[in-house]
Amino acid sequence: MIKSKGKEFAFIFVIIGSVQYIILTALAMYFYTGGTISNPNSPGYNFWVNLFSDLSRTKALSGKSNLISCVITTISGCILACSLLVFIMIFPSFFKDKNREKQLSNAVIIIGIITVILMFITFLTPWDIYKSIHITFAVAYSVCGIFVLILCSAIILMNENYPNIYAYNLVSYSIIAIVYTLFLFISPNLITTEGLIFHATMQKISMYMFLTCFIIQGYGAWRMERTRVQY
Repeated sequence: MIKSKGKEFAFIFVIIGSVQYIILTALAMYFYTGGTISNPNSPGYNFWVNLFSDLSRTKALSGKSNLISCVITTISGCILACSLLVFIMIFPSFFKDKNREKQLSNAVIIIGIITVILMFITFLTPWDIYKSIHITFAVAYSVCGIFVLILCSAIILMNENYPNIYAYNLVSYSIIAIVYTLFLFISPNLITTEGLIFHATMQKISMYMFLTCFIIQGYGAWRMERTRVQY
């Protein structure tokens, strides 16, 4: 029972981690001290022009100190990464009955751990100080994360007991993530306002869909664990 309660907490934790990131980054947007790549004089945080990475800058694009926003965003990002790590370690426990499921589950854990490590590095490297590292690891964890989601959807579809609706949720987000990652390389330059709007909009859609996806997955896994305990 204790073991099951621990699993239930892990699934609730990923919901909490996702929700707190939405709330705390909104707070960080409020404290952001201004400026965009194309317009350093822009006041505050422009939701459709500024990027999430702007929030973690130690110095805003306006040239002013951005310490409050940076600290809030970094702490929130690390909490999110921790919740995803716990989820990715516990979630495969549903899929241990068949040998092929076990193999895919082990792959999910290994690639998932790598993904979360890359995510931690991204959150801990403000892009005004470590720009190339920040961007490289952000792209890397996005790519690795897509593989994790595809593997998770595959083992759900292979399992007779886990509802397929959660696999469809993962596949839907994976398609959005793939499209967004591809557009990073072919979309308009970030220096222009039009390019920034495009990137910021795509990023917001992708990130909020990602968080919604894991809120759904956390809830689904929590329900499955409670059902398994009852029977």
